[in-house]
This record gives sequence, C-alpha cells and structure tokens, in this order.
Amino acid sequence: MRPVSHGVSFYIDPGVVSQWLKGSGSAFASRDLIDIDPDQLENRVNNQVTLNEARNNSGFDARKCSLVNSEHSYLGARRKQINDAKSKLGLPWNRNIVSDEQVDFFEDDFAKGNCASVSKVYYRGGSTGVFKPSCNTRVVSMAANAFGINGDGFEAKLANRSVLFSDLDQLLQIGVTPRTVYALHGGKVGCSQAFVQGKPVVEEQYRSVKKGLEAFRDGNVLLDIFNGDEMYKGYRLKIDPRANDFSQGGPTPMQLHMMFDEGLLTVEKECFIGPAVEIDFSAPDIQKRMADVHVLDFLAGSVDRNPTNILYKKVEISGEVIWQPWLIDNEYSFASHPEKSELLGRSDLTCYATLRVPRQIDADTAQRFMLTDRESVLALARHHGLDEPATQALLQRHEMLRDQIERALTGKPSDVALVKDWQLHTFHKTLMDRESPLTRAFNNVLAANLGGGE
Repeated sequence: MRPVSHGVSFYIDPGVVSQWLKGSGSAFASRDLIDIDPDQLENRVNNQVTLNEARNNSGFDARKCSLVNSEHSYLGARRKQINDAKSKLGLPWNRNIVSDEQVDFFEDDFAKGNCASVSKVYYRGGSTGVFKPSCNTRVVSMAANAFGINGDGFEAKLANRSVLFSDLDQLLQIGVTPRTVYALHGGKVGCSQAFVQGKPVVEEQYRSVKKGLEAFRDGNVLLDIFNGDEMYKGYRLKIDPRANDFSQGGPTPMQLHMMFDEGLLTVEKECFIGPAVEIDFSAPDIQKRMADVHVLDFLAGSVDRNPTNILYKKVEISGEVIWQPWLIDNEYSFASHPEKSELLGRSDLTCYATLRVPRQIDADTAQRFMLTDRESVLALARHHGLDEPATQALLQRHEMLRDQIERALTGKPSDVALVKDWQLHTFHKTLMDRESPLTRAFNNVLAANLGGGE
C-alpha cells in the first residue's frame, strides 16, 4: 500500500483506499472508467481526514485503524505519470486511463502486434485485457501509409484509433468490438482490449517457398525480408541456428546470400489453413452480424481487416447457439483520403480495406445509425485527438452512409438494400460484394481448403 499525503499523519482504513483503487472492480465495466484521478483521490483523503477528526472528538479509538504517513511525492508522481501519458496520446485532461494500480498479474510477450509485442493483463475484479503499447517503431504497412496512417506509433495515434473504434461501436450499438480503453502497463502507454477467447476462421501457417526460388537468391532481397519490408509482407526467413553468427548490426546481404546457397536459410511464405472453425455463413444470424461488421468497418475506414483479426466465438442467446464475430487489431482504421487516387486501384493496398458503402445493411442497424448525428461523431473524433484529414474523411463516410440509408428508407434509388430477414438469397447477394467481411471470410475458407491459402 503506497502512502498518500497532505503533510500530516492520520488514521485511515486501508480497505477504503483499496476500494478507491479498484474502482468498479473491472477494467472494462463502464464507458470511461478507470484511472484513479489524483485530484479525486486527494479529495477523498481530505474527506477521510475530516471523518477521522470527528471520530477522535467522539472518543473513537483510532489505534484500531491503519496509520498512513502520506507523502505529497506519491500524488505528484501519479499525477505526472497520468498527465505524461495523456500528453503522449494527445488526450484531453478529463480522459481516464487504466493504470498499473489495477493489475493483479500479467504475461508479457503474449503475442506480436504491428509495432511491438503485446501483453495479456489480468485486472482486479476478474477482467482480462490484451495490452498494446504505443511505441517509436515506424508504421511500415504500405496500406496504412497510403491512407494517411504514418510515422511511429505515437505520431500515427495507433492507440487512439483502437479506442476510438471501440467507442464508435458503442455509439452505434453494434456490439462487435471488445471494449478497448487507454492503459498504462510496465511504464508504457497504449491501449488494452478486453480479451476474447475466440478463433479466426482460418489459421496462419508458414511454408517453405518451392516455386520461383531463384528470385530470392539476391542478398538485398533477403535482407529486405529479414527486416520486414512491406514489399515482402507475408514472407520470412528461417535461419539455421548454426549460421546465426552475424556481424554487429545484423546480417549483410553477402552473408544472407551465402547462407541461402549453403542451405542454411529457407524462405517461407505465410498461408492460411483451415477452416479453424466450422461456420455456416449462410445462417441468418452470422449474415446479420457480418453485415454489421461491414457497416462499422466502412464508417471507421478500416484498411486491414485481414482473416486473422476477426475472431469467432460461440455464444448462447435466448437458448440458441450462434457465432459471434469480434473485431481485434483495429489500429489501422480511420483512414484519410489517399493523396494519389491511383492508389485505390492497387489490390495490394486495398485487399483488406473497406472503402465502399455496403450493399446490404440490416434494417434495425440502419435505424440505429440514423439516430447518430454528425455532431456526435465529430465530438468523438475530437475527444480522441484524431487528425483533421482523418476526421473529415470520417465525417464524409458518415454523410455518405446516412444519405444512402435515408434514400432507401424513403423509397428513393439507393446503393443500399435494407434487409429485415436474412435468407439464402441475401447470402448470395452478399457474396457479390468483394469488400464484405463475410465474402472475404468465405473465400478464405475456400482457398484454405483448396490449397492452403497460398
């Protein structure tokens, strides 16, 4: 128990402070939980001092309580840590952040993120989150760069985009994004997303490249793969441990070339195998939920909805077991318009992007969307510090979607069909929309079954 201070000694029940630090007991229990604001903590301590004075005046035996010698330095350090985090993320002063105070234990290097390794964090009260730190590593995704997500993790505001995505889902009442909040962990600032025990529709696997292997004999190409160059996304090098004797600063093109010729280095390519889960995508419930995913991804300007960042989990609703999709890895969202329009025609940049209005939208989702006005969306973007080009692009997508839904509701010609009952014919129509997440998932399963998704 770390002390809090006003330069005086006083008696305080340690259970009271424990409750302050626990908040509601869950890091994902409410919209804006969840940091212990130092000013709020200071006010509560003042109240406790007054309470103890009253107890002493009435003959209360203060020796039965725990003595806390509080130091101003603790409150000052907490306030500085929180303010530094908000400054790095460009957040308003009244935005709360989940702090290490609420962590019971954690597993670092739980998985690999776009910029850094992520941690699985267990919070007091039973909640579990996946923490992604913002970092100084440059965003290397060409798709993200093409749509205005540039710089390092802080400059690109990756944590902000992830939390904003979650808040936008809540605003629209769609419910396909695990709750995501700003967080501190291990001295780093970033975001924490509620952990979901689900599976992607297909699983990743790396296989040795057999065809066209001569193209990889160039040492510079091998070095680009080694360094994770976006041009060779999906490739990696498997190096024999006996050959891992590089000069300081990493391998040289010559070293890699020699290892390749000596059989000590293998080029591997990512492929998808599966299916990891058996889903009937023609079922009405999954059609509706994937249509909702499409709406959210379009509005949020997602550019990287690849097969591995939709997790599927069986849930029971009203006695019926259905598949619930959950969207993870949402930092490559809120794209701005590309500086060069020809980028829109490049399939390598847009293969996982959601750039066009969905052809079919669930009727109930459409009604809820129409209750969301421009001012609410703008306020949300401003609150999370989204840059101006990305904010304007978000508002344009909101206006475009609102216009098409309004036309459909009033019987005017529209690019959108509002669906009340999802049936086999709506499934077939969805498969004609290449940007639909359902279409992409369905095609991923087909490719994985036919040839490993290579």
